[in-house]
Amino acid sequence: MKADTLARIAAGAAGSDCQFVSEAPFVLGCDELPTGVSAGVYVAEDREGRVLYVGSVRRSPGSSALRDRIEREHSKEGHKACDWDRVHVVALNPECSTERVRQVESIIAHELKPAYGIHPGGWDK
Repeated sequence: MKADTLARIAAGAAGSDCQFVSEAPFVLGCDELPTGVSAGVYVAEDREGRVLYVGSVRRSPGSSALRDRIEREHSKEGHKACDWDRVHVVALNPECSTERVRQVESIIAHELKPAYGIHPGGWDK
């Protein structure tokens, strides 16, 4: 996936709540994931650039929740640790509600149609 594709989708989904979209994906195990992102959406791809998963995080403002979620949680899940090669980041306003973060995640997931499917939480409301 091209970064400008995600930027376009994120702008439509998040509007003024979007702080930044990564210009290029972060290669897991090589690139340092951004710190200070406490609310955001992430898009994981395999080596071929196929979108595998769209997830989100919303924790206390000022935390590095997005980095922690990927490095400390997802990296320990077998299939994700093996399949995920890189991650695109959509940082949202840290004051966004959990509901708003999940709304943005749902819109992005519906647009990108990840191979692992839409999050089981059913955040398409």
